[in-house]
Amino acid sequence: MKKLNLKELELKLPKIDENYSKILLGGSYDDAYGGYDLKTPYFDLDPNPLDYDNSLDLDVSHDGYQDDGSYQDEGQTGGNNTGSGSSTVPVFTVPATLLDGMNLSNNTLYINTPAGEFTDQLNFVLQSNSVIESVLKNVNLRQVALTIGLQNMSSGTGAATHDYLYPNYVINFNSNFAQQDGWQWAPSGTTDGFDLSFIANMGGITENMREVMYLTHVTLHESMHLKHYNNLANALEHIGADPSNMMANVTSDQLGLARGWLLNNGYTQDFVDIFITTTPNASGNGSTFSHNQNAAAASHLFMEDSIEIQQVFNNAVFEVLEDMLQLQNTKNNMESWLQELQNNAQQYGDETNTDGSTPNGPNWPQLYQNQLDQYDLFIEQYGHLFGQ
Repeated sequence: MKKLNLKELELKLPKIDENYSKILLGGSYDDAYGGYDLKTPYFDLDPNPLDYDNSLDLDVSHDGYQDDGSYQDEGQTGGNNTGSGSSTVPVFTVPATLLDGMNLSNNTLYINTPAGEFTDQLNFVLQSNSVIESVLKNVNLRQVALTIGLQNMSSGTGAATHDYLYPNYVINFNSNFAQQDGWQWAPSGTTDGFDLSFIANMGGITENMREVMYLTHVTLHESMHLKHYNNLANALEHIGADPSNMMANVTSDQLGLARGWLLNNGYTQDFVDIFITTTPNASGNGSTFSHNQNAAAASHLFMEDSIEIQQVFNNAVFEVLEDMLQLQNTKNNMESWLQELQNNAQQYGDETNTDGSTPNGPNWPQLYQNQLDQYDLFIEQYGHLFGQ
């Protein structure tokens, strides 16, 4: 494979575990996770999600909730059999790992897709994926604008990036696959060479989570196109050309200057050849420079031939998988809490003191309702990952 100068992506690659690279080099998904069986939860559940001492006080310090960084204990419930104190439950807070992607309130990012599960999935991918944010850093920094929408396309196309529109780019997803019930495109192969077959065969995840993994790949693919186009636009700006309509406004001489600027600033010949065709003059003196009319195909081949870009795809897809498994673990823990609290509410709910507490400690019905409220908020935000 051709080696990619990182200048062409202008991002620092996240560290790759050596086992991840086995997937890229023809290994299996089991290789990447050391043979771990994903039919069982990826993260261990707290074996005692609700602990009691002899006085039936509620102990709210649970490792299983704190390890994954997304479930925080707040306050204390009950108190020495008196019923005093606040009836609080662990409160779900969104961990930083789910907010290290795109800023969805950025005024240079416009998402024009109808409400529904696809848009929920897309927002989740954009907001939580640090790899995609790295590729689209110039959007997050408000240097260029990106509009995301839907467009009717052929069955073999998942999405398309509208090029040469600097500084306003457009990525459209195929409206035939962007449905109210989620992303419905699971290609058997890709134009960028990244092998997606492991997604279909993966156990231990919901179909909705599988959809998000496919959507992550296609979103990053289109983001790569945007980044490549924008690198060319930057070169044209540096040599004094107008990049706003690169197909119409740029002359052969300007393309030649842009080519020289790219090569002198760390971009490889392979990258330059995506966009600029060099034709030696018949006289033998100098060359003529023109737009590569097959730039899209050349860009796909460039992605396929670069092991670094393949690693970027790998990082993005596995990052979203880890985020979803963390949330699945949190959901399982919350449901375990709910069951325990419901059981205690049913058992002790009628035994109340004058102050509303139970004689043996916490107000179980109130604790159950508080936890149920937390669970409802969690499902409202992330239920689309679990078909809820």
